[in-house]
Amino acid sequence: MYNKLIVILIIAAAFSLGGCRKLPDLGKTATVNMSHGYWVTAYSSVNGLVSATASNSGMYNHVFFNTYNTSANTTDSIWVDDIGALGNLNSANAGYDFKVTAPANYTALTFNSSGFLTNWSPNNSTSAQIVKGVIFPKGGISPTGVATDSIYIQVVFQGNTADTLTVEGVAFTGYPGDNYPAFPTN
Repeated sequence: MYNKLIVILIIAAAFSLGGCRKLPDLGKTATVNMSHGYWVTAYSSVNGLVSATASNSGMYNHVFFNTYNTSANTTDSIWVDDIGALGNLNSANAGYDFKVTAPANYTALTFNSSGFLTNWSPNNSTSAQIVKGVIFPKGGISPTGVATDSIYIQVVFQGNTADTLTVEGVAFTGYPGDNYPAFPTN
């Protein structure tokens, strides 16, 4: 009986040690503090509000917007994107949507470009310049009162440099009460 108990204990120890292997640390992206989804409003210096969206329950001024790491996963650049194919800032084909890779200062949480950047948006082929872009940690309040990051961006398009687009808003919290009806589904 004693030998059977020893064998069972050895087998149990082997299984428990085999089941305790350490999983690899997958880490974070290099731009984790600059990468987020935001609920924003956008204003043109010429045309006023350009982020209005319609839903079954009415008109809303907020659209979804993203910043995220590039495939190089370095701290010196980020994607600044109005959700590409959705063209959330394409207000009646006015050409305000953009998707660009912008130079970033990760320490200061800023991003801007000294020249025009290739616009990868499928709805707008005009190059865009990020005149000013900054993320404020815990600088905003969501609709339900949660302190969250905020974003402020000024963009000029090569096709119309007299018009400045200002995009500002707060980070997506994940709480249903903080969503707007235009929440992206894809």
